[in-house]
Amino acid sequence: MTNDNCSSSCCGQSKSKINEENKLPCPICDKISQMPVELYTVTRLVKRDLRQQVGEDSYHICTNEECKIAYYNAQPYFNIEQLKVPIWFKTGADPKYACYCNRVTFDQVAEFKKSETFAEISSKSNCDILGSITGRKVNTCKERNPTGNCCCEQSFGEAIEQT
Repeated sequence: MTNDNCSSSCCGQSKSKINEENKLPCPICDKISQMPVELYTVTRLVKRDLRQQVGEDSYHICTNEECKIAYYNAQPYFNIEQLKVPIWFKTGADPKYACYCNRVTFDQVAEFKKSETFAEISSKSNCDILGSITGRKVNTCKERNPTGNCCCEQSFGEAIEQT
């Protein structure tokens, strides 16, 4: 979870900010999230039959990789099995997406990093590198990435660094 803003060639979203009075610990592990998530994102990613349970207050994403809670606020909370996609930083995420918009996995990024193409473009932006992997760039992070933030500078950036 690296830069605050996407490059202008990407989706142009900035990371959500949390204010001090809004901090709320996870109801299971007690970790305080530093990552708020907009209602729109939560509504898009919880399974269809649970959408009516999404409250009106903002949500947080539990960043404890071992915790089974995905989204929470005062009431209710949603666990990782109640989402349509796995959260890349949670233990056991399968598949482990580097880019949710383009369905690129950490394994695909690792393979691409071995290629001559990566060696030629490794100094470019994450969004440009992603475009080289997929041949296109779909930028629907707000509705597909569990954090609602840009994949290029978050999960994809982590995949570039970690693989």
